[in-house]
Amino acid sequence: MYISEWKFGDDICSSLTLYIEIKCTFDRADYLQVLENRKNRNVIAKLRLSSHKLFVETGRHRQIPRQDRTCMLCNIDDVEDEYHFILICPFYNTIRNTHIPRYFRTRPSMFKFVQLFNETSNQVLVKL
Repeated sequence: MYISEWKFGDDICSSLTLYIEIKCTFDRADYLQVLENRKNRNVIAKLRLSSHKLFVETGRHRQIPRQDRTCMLCNIDDVEDEYHFILICPFYNTIRNTHIPRYFRTRPSMFKFVQLFNETSNQVLVKL
């Protein structure tokens, strides 16, 4: 019963939008076993759970409508969420080109973004 509620109770909390996209099964996430370094695991966990300082979250705490939580580092006028931060924002192009594999950077999509977060390669996760 708990697993059923976990799977279908996804409309309960707006802060878990990314988590709902990334986590499709009720089991231990692979990155927890792949990443040996606690700091790396914590960083990935915070991104996955939207426990960070991106404007999509800080704006939510201040009751700013989601569409108004745009990135202040670029002029694309996108919401500064995890997807924008990791794959889109031109401000981070140099870092992205160094650390994110070309496959994910080329024609980025939500599908590739979810793949990136569900990656089982230690090397890719550490660079993320």
